[in-house]
Amino acid sequence: MLQLQALVPPIVALMGMAFLFNTVFGKFYDSPYQQLAFGLLFGAVIALGMTNPLSLGEGLIFDTRTVLLGAAVAFVGPMAGSVALICALICRLMIGGAGTVSGLLGLCLASGIALAWRMFAKDRIK
Repeated sequence: MLQLQALVPPIVALMGMAFLFNTVFGKFYDSPYQQLAFGLLFGAVIALGMTNPLSLGEGLIFDTRTVLLGAAVAFVGPMAGSVALICALICRLMIGGAGTVSGLLGLCLASGIALAWRMFAKDRIK
């Protein structure tokens, strides 16, 4: 039963993100601030995920920052991804610790891979 209890907070957080995504989508769809609004939303959710990670054991911490950052770039746009990346980098620097450099590198790598995927798949997905 303890394993199920560990999964409840991430599921609730994703449900909350879906609600916020729908709210932002309804308010900023086709506006000049769409990319900025979604970038701030994804950045806030990434920061929330980094400050409340799922601990799977001693030294084994799991969060969804790279997946969400990649989704911001690939599905919303490069500007939204850049805003989310800046928010995530600032949050990771504030958290600090031994894994700061690798965490920053992982965020930049996830953003770069998502941007490359977006450029590659731009004309292939309709």
